[in-house]
Amino acid sequence: MVSRVVLQRDSYNLEVDKGVKNCWKWDWVERSVYGNPVGQFIRKINSRGIARCELCQKDINYAGRGWKSLEQHLTKKLHLDNLKMRKTNHSLSGAFGAKLDTHQGIYGLHPMFKSSAELKQPAPASLTSFQDRVTNMESMVVAFTSENSLSFSLVPKMLELAKTLSDDKKALDSITMNRTTASYKTRFGVGKTFEEDLIRCLKTSCFSLNMDESTSSNYQKVLTILASYFCKISNKVVVRHLSSLTCVTVNSEALYTKVVDVFEKNDIPWKNLTSILMDSCNVMRGSKSGLETRIRSQKAPHLLDVDGDTCHHVHNSAKAFCKPFDGFFSLVPKMLELAKTLSDDKKALDSITMNRTTASYKTRFGVGKTFEEDLIRCLKTSCFSLNMDESTSSNYQKVLTILASYFCKISNKVVVRHLSSLTCVTVNSEALGLQI
Repeated sequence: MVSRVVLQRDSYNLEVDKGVKNCWKWDWVERSVYGNPVGQFIRKINSRGIARCELCQKDINYAGRGWKSLEQHLTKKLHLDNLKMRKTNHSLSGAFGAKLDTHQGIYGLHPMFKSSAELKQPAPASLTSFQDRVTNMESMVVAFTSENSLSFSLVPKMLELAKTLSDDKKALDSITMNRTTASYKTRFGVGKTFEEDLIRCLKTSCFSLNMDESTSSNYQKVLTILASYFCKISNKVVVRHLSSLTCVTVNSEALYTKVVDVFEKNDIPWKNLTSILMDSCNVMRGSKSGLETRIRSQKAPHLLDVDGDTCHHVHNSAKAFCKPFDGFFSLVPKMLELAKTLSDDKKALDSITMNRTTASYKTRFGVGKTFEEDLIRCLKTSCFSLNMDESTSSNYQKVLTILASYFCKISNKVVVRHLSSLTCVTVNSEALGLQI
């Protein structure tokens, strides 16, 4: 029988040592002897109570003494001499044919050891336990969420995005995107594609329009048009953004001209328009010269008469929904960097599941507690200054926030860290002094 190296994921690896006094333990390969990882050369083969050293080409019987048998072999003069010889050898290229690819081999071994066992699959490159790798990734995700003031409800979607991107590691590593690039690609890339798809649907389906005029942050008058129609792909009614038009003068005639331009520019048939939802001001729904009256009398006499006061509710809801995403494009480079880092260990990444509650808990009692302990340890040995301010929280509590500023020897710069947030019933110098 030809000996075959057993992988940790093999279905029979727990039964091969059945009845042995000291069964094989996978954490043995994660240990080190004289600074050399055990898993670099030691392999478990499909023989009862036997492991193999690929460097010395010798079998090791661990059935009687367990780990001590492996440790004894790794400290023998023969093994150490072979290890020294391997480290001092140099590959010969050119005259002896193509250079060997040292990145391909058995169980992560150098190609010179390929003949020692018949292997079909490589072992994991990392010697860190799988659970530790998962915990480290979870810490990175919750730390990224807290650092960038994101909602914990986004954590499941961020994980799903990272897992999807990691399916093509080579393409992911080649992506570079800053805030400006992300904004440009959204507007002229993804946005343009969505607009073309929407116009194609409006040409073949009945739809209604939701329109409202508002003032932008730079004090421009903007008419926003949303289209509502039945999507055959998702099998439900959907609402999509059609256009946002800047208006110099806001009256029914000017708005009518803008809307007609949108229809004619995109060749959208008026017969597919069934209704228009707007607020009830005179400009929009005036019975004589309002925008809806102009469209019904000149372009679409079949329009349904629908009251439009609910449009304001839609507008306010959309405004409240978009508020947490203020400055969202500035996070794109950091999100890409996080996805690339997580994708280095695809197996650990795919095993992570985290919802909003779990992310909040791990931030407060996991990453947050670790950061706090590290900060306190630094403040005990370093000079520092405090930045303090009192404010009112969203639930109307008085909160004293304390930040600590000190020189960090690791990053070699002055850093500012959150030390504590204290709830105060009474705000005066005596009460604040007692809290500190």
